[in-house]
Amino acid sequence: HAPYSLHFSTVTAVLEQLSASTRVSMHVAESREELQWCESQTGPFRDAFERLGLSMTDLPPSINQCVELLARFKHALLIHGNYLNQDQIERIADARNIAVVYCPRTHKHFGHAPYPWQALQTAGVPVLLGTDSRASNPSLSLWDEVTTAAKQHPQCSPSQWLESVTLGPARALGVDTD
Repeated sequence: HAPYSLHFSTVTAVLEQLSASTRVSMHVAESREELQWCESQTGPFRDAFERLGLSMTDLPPSINQCVELLARFKHALLIHGNYLNQDQIERIADARNIAVVYCPRTHKHFGHAPYPWQALQTAGVPVLLGTDSRASNPSLSLWDEVTTAAKQHPQCSPSQWLESVTLGPARALGVDTD
């Protein structure tokens, strides 16, 4: 699910058993708190794990390590990417097999910083639209995601938004000829 959901050694052990053609996804750079945990092992995530008595021996991966892990697979989705920096965006672009899934209404629900849509697009990273979950979204309607994204990013054409929920995901998952 995310860099903090399981011990990273468990994640890598499982993924090493999979074929490179397996489709994979991971929630990455979803919140500032996640970045703090992944980059410096401090903040609210550490506090919560300590309160729960969880082991702190297997530290979380950096965002770059997550990108490197996703890059091993032919088709990979990086979910959210709300707080990707330019270096990370360039690493994703260089991998050429990772699409980023933006969830506009979840993004809005949490009041995140402006989404790096333009930086991702300029780098040539495919950006798809998703819904995340009902925990942070009033419905699982992709159409509502399209209309929200179009309002938030009026510089993008309607055809771009339509492609982000149709042919774009099909290409990212390698099923665009089906």
